[in-house]
Amino acid sequence: FLTGTLRLPRIIIDDFRKAIFLNAIAQEACTKNKFGMTSYVRFLDSLIDNADDVKVMRSSGVLQNLPSSDQKVADFFNKIGALVEPEGDAYIDVKRDMGMYFESSVRKKVAAWRNEMIRDYCRSPWTIIGVLAGSLLLFLTLVQTY
Repeated sequence: FLTGTLRLPRIIIDDFRKAIFLNAIAQEACTKNKFGMTSYVRFLDSLIDNADDVKVMRSSGVLQNLPSSDQKVADFFNKIGALVEPEGDAYIDVKRDMGMYFESSVRKKVAAWRNEMIRDYCRSPWTIIGVLAGSLLLFLTLVQTY
């Protein structure tokens, strides 16, 4: 994920495959290995919160929900994710890399915005005074209006 692209295998969601998900999770609950299907379903649950998330994953080719609506698929993963116990996580490295990428990209965007603001609006003391005066005038206008 270090390039900013998360690649997931294509998953078809229908009633038959929902049963397979549930049976695989139940089988893993009976054994000591909890890093297979349980970790994958919990990872998908962390990516899917609502129908919009399913729509994005469907449009990118990751999910194909045959008879179900996007909201039903989101509800399915949210319910399963809440039911399984969080013992072991095979996708902890991917989650960490995603967090690091997001934090670094946000930091880069904020730094670029800050540098652009300084370059464009802080060339001379008069520009700084003008920006501050304009901001103060806008603030006082808003306060007076409300």
